[in-house]
Amino acid sequence: MFDDSPDDIFSEMEVTVDRLITVAEELREASFQVTSSEMIGPLQKEQERLLEELSVIEGMFKKKFPHSVPNSTEVRGRISKKLETFQLLNQEFINNLNKLKEVIQFQKKEH
Repeated sequence: MFDDSPDDIFSEMEVTVDRLITVAEELREASFQVTSSEMIGPLQKEQERLLEELSVIEGMFKKKFPHSVPNSTEVRGRISKKLETFQLLNQEFINNLNKLKEVIQFQKKEH
């Protein structure tokens, strides 16, 4: 999957995080209009798969490089910022779904 260099592993991590952000953006957009899980289910499964992939890559990195790799600070910083973006998008998705759930429950009470 990777060569032995930390930069290769960090590059793979960054690509995976970029894909996570893309899926989180799609989920967030879907949460503005979703009324069923059919639309978001596949995206959530993809998100879970990417999170697992990221965990595997991180585990490989820690196994191959148990000591800090000082020259990769810039890449680590980019990955960290991207993970923050992913977390914000994911939280917005969850908040939107919670609001939608409240609206649906309110509508059921009215009938």
